Amino acid sequence: MKKKITEIIKNNHWDVIAVSLKETGDTIYQTFSNVDDLMVFVDQNLAKYEVSLLDHALVLNQEIRKTTLTFNFVFNSPQKELSDEYLKKLGDDIMIELKPDDVREIKRIESSLREKFLKVLSINTDDIQAQYYPFDQVHSYLRSDEETKTIDQSAVLENAPSHEGDYVTMVRVVK
Repeated sequence: MKKKITEIIKNNHWDVIAVSLKETGDTIYQTFSNVDDLMVFVDQNLAKYEVSLLDHALVLNQEIRKTTLTFNFVFNSPQKELSDEYLKKLGDDIMIELKPDDVREIKRIESSLREKFLKVLSINTDDIQAQYYPFDQVHSYLRSDEETKTIDQSAVLENAPSHEGDYVTMVRVVK
């Protein structure tokens, strides 16, 4: 599979590489700006599991004039749940002693989060073009320049109780 990915990369002109990994309802998205980072990702993730390449696409974004090469992969292995040993090892890494109740609570929260993310990931985005900004129109929050009225320097100096040259002078208040 690595050879096929390398061949696709060499045969296309691209600016950004996007990868989506589909696993029993979950989809993981990752983007890369160079081939080395992609190959590290492939070596670390795709080689560990049974993964097959569904398809790939080359899309030109007209607004930013960049071409994205997208790979769609699918996991053939079942989804793995966090094990108690793995969570205890993570706790040891950050120097926290996890009790059995803590591990159960972490697993409950992880399961709850996974269910919530599955709802978001189940939204059909097949015919939706990727956007780099959530809005079609970029807003400018800068105010427009308005003409302001200023007082002439000579008028200020005439109204000052005392002045020296172009500066207003004051009596010292603090000793």
